Amino acid sequence: MDKYHIGKTTIQKWVAAYKVHGIDAFICGPGNASYTSEFKTMCVEEVLSGYGSSMNTGAKYKVYPSVLESWIKMYNANRELKDYDPKREVYMAEARRKTTIEERKKIVTYCIEHNRDYKGTAALYDVSIVKCILG
Repeated sequence: MDKYHIGKTTIQKWVAAYKVHGIDAFICGPGNASYTSEFKTMCVEEVLSGYGSSMNTGAKYKVYPSVLESWIKMYNANRELKDYDPKREVYMAEARRKTTIEERKKIVTYCIEHNRDYKGTAALYDVSIVKCILG
């Protein structure tokens, strides 16, 4: 872990996702995912019922455990879990340039070394950074 500067929690998320989805766990779709209120409630209730942890349930449904935990907090506070359907034009106001694998490695390394400053890294390298389930 120290050699690659990858945290224990990140590796745990990777392992959990890999156990459920195999190598497909490492394939990211474009943009942010859409979630219905019903889907959010189902995930929350699965964790609260003890059927799975937030890490395992998140891996199962390809949701960041931290996102799932925020849904649980809202649910427990009797706040409505609303549908979420991201609009691509909001998150990617302008088309960004294509990058090579080597550039991506450099960009990711920089981002990790700078406390995961996604927005700052994206601006510096003129790219859009899509956070995957693995990040």
